[in-house]
Amino acid sequence: MSAPSSERVPRWLRGLIVVGLIYLFLAGVSSLESGIKVMGADTQERLFSQVSNPLVGLFVGLLGTVLV
Repeated sequence: MSAPSSERVPRWLRGLIVVGLIYLFLAGVSSLESGIKVMGADTQERLFSQVSNPLVGLFVGLLGTVLV
């Protein structure tokens, strides 16, 4: 019987991949934050102050993320 595919990858390599993916996630969040700062606080305030429906707020957030 052959070993499961997770056993073929050494434990240290899996740990290295996890650390690399966490780093990429944090770098992405940091670049998203800097992109939002470029838009300006007044733009954010105007977008989110006019939203009262949570579903519309979700779509405004998605739109802002796509624009950044």
